[in-house]
Amino acid sequence: MNASAHFSKAQAFITTKESSTNKTQAVIDCGETHHMFSIKNLFTSLSPVSHFSIATGNPSSNLIAEGIGNVTIFSDGNTLNLSNCLYVPKLSCNLISLLQLFKNKLTINRQNSNFQFVSNGTTVLQGHVNNNLMKINLETPSSFVATSINDLWHKRLGHPGSVPVRNMGLPSNNAPCITCDLNKAHLLPFKHQFELFVIAKKRMEN
Repeated sequence: MNASAHFSKAQAFITTKESSTNKTQAVIDCGETHHMFSIKNLFTSLSPVSHFSIATGNPSSNLIAEGIGNVTIFSDGNTLNLSNCLYVPKLSCNLISLLQLFKNKLTINRQNSNFQFVSNGTTVLQGHVNNNLMKINLETPSSFVATSINDLWHKRLGHPGSVPVRNMGLPSNNAPCITCDLNKAHLLPFKHQFELFVIAKKRMEN
């Protein structure tokens, strides 16, 4: 991919010294030509670029992009996939281009200080206005999230083994499950173990 040609006019005119915005937030602004993020693990795919300069409106403080790729945003229970995003490690706040959102045919609804971006009737992004900036909270991917998804499918399907789950193309792991252990046990030598077995059995039957 010729990133330099694709992003030859990348600009970020919002101030990069915004102290009220932190790394776990993003600002949606009309001054950016492209989405830009400083959190590397937000990217689901990332290709390096060679010291690509981004104009900020201040010639003495241009930013350098080190990569280009796709980002999946998890925010307040919503998910949004963004393409052709720039990875800018020294960016002081993550920036989402309002222009690019509109190009993707997202519409915006606003009520008081809250706003929502909607695609085909479904909310894909929401946030609030603070200090005249549209901000969203970012949830970075983690092993905890992956484990939660695995556990959720395991429970929804009635506690199957990992092989049937993988055969269905669903996420699976070998994390211990106390309900499975108790219900598959052949010998329960202690009274408290029997009580746990009854509790687990009732939960599965509900």
